[in-house]
Amino acid sequence: MDFLQSLLDASFLDLIQHPPAHKMLESLKANIESEILKISRTEQLGGFVEGFAKVHAAAVRKAEMRKAGYAVPDEGSKRDWRQRRKEARERVEVTIGVYQLEELKL
Repeated sequence: MDFLQSLLDASFLDLIQHPPAHKMLESLKANIESEILKISRTEQLGGFVEGFAKVHAAAVRKAEMRKAGYAVPDEGSKRDWRQRRKEARERVEVTIGVYQLEELKL
């Protein structure tokens, strides 16, 4: 993809001026748009699954630590539920097509 982007950046104006290249550019556009759409849909699913993936990874890590004989602290007792809810609100992302808006509070 990086090679294609570099090639198009360097020769795009020449390709636009060359009429036989228009079909190739249209086919590239169709392929790239379909890939962008697939990536966008997959990223939207990632927001739903991300919480479950984090919990699963933490559970696997704790199980491995217990198996190795290490003491595993309970994370729920360290942080208050209000802190966890505040952190979840701070990570709000709104997906708009290919672009994303992120809220940053200082």
